[in-house]
Amino acid sequence: MEYPFSHQQLSEELGDRALMICPHKQPRPGSGTAALWHEELEIKYYFNAGSILMIGNHYYETFPGDVFIINPCEPHSSENPDTGADYHYLIINLRAFCNDANDDASDALRSICSGQQVFNHLIRGDKIVRDEIEAICLQFINNGEQYDLYILGHVYLLLDRLIKTSLVRLNEPVRYERGISLIQKLAPAFALMQNNYDSLISDDALAQSCGFSKKYFCRIFKELTGTTPVAYLNHLRIEKAAILLKTTDWPMPKIAGKCGFDDSSYFGRVFRSQKNCTPLQFRKQTLLQTE
Repeated sequence: MEYPFSHQQLSEELGDRALMICPHKQPRPGSGTAALWHEELEIKYYFNAGSILMIGNHYYETFPGDVFIINPCEPHSSENPDTGADYHYLIINLRAFCNDANDDASDALRSICSGQQVFNHLIRGDKIVRDEIEAICLQFINNGEQYDLYILGHVYLLLDRLIKTSLVRLNEPVRYERGISLIQKLAPAFALMQNNYDSLISDDALAQSCGFSKKYFCRIFKELTGTTPVAYLNHLRIEKAAILLKTTDWPMPKIAGKCGFDDSSYFGRVFRSQKNCTPLQFRKQTLLQTE
């Protein structure tokens, strides 16, 4: 059986090319992607608000002008609003941009490929980054979808800007090969949580989906995500609940049930611990922001 974290199709489509470019990608309104991963760097530049991105164990809501960076081998998924999504989309094979020189930029790209450093996920308000992405996509459109020196030059400028402003060294880096191995091992559990977060899911069921003992599963899950399966699942459920609080007028018990919480009081406590406010306060804040 193939699980969504296996992303061989992208690598086969990219082939020996250094990058893929998709200007103004427009997924079907209300659609989403299952959790997946790949070895290339992914960049999304959003033109409208409302999409929800999961990158690793972090959730982000998009706003116009936001740029998101998905580092190599980071699990990610997305949900697109009913009004639709529109974004520029780049896939960059960083290894193709690592030359043999020992300059700082090449060293930084190699460190990203090996999992020693990562880019920040969210870049907001950086006009230089946005302009470089726009230049790449515009030239791609006007040049008959060919990758010429102009495009490659702007990719180098984009990477240089990201290295200078958004690079973070990990305190406990996961080795590249180890990270891929853990993602592949845990893929069935992530798929189970993504597809069944509204139902009761035990650690035993998650471990069984991967063919592991509960003890071994919990250990490697925390190694990869930095948290426990229960905490990860609750985080997923609360982010789903936040979307419903913004987009529906459903009562709290219904939202709690739709997100896998049988007890509304427990739902409220978990929501407050993650959002620093009650579900009702969150809904009121959202309404004030839209007025």
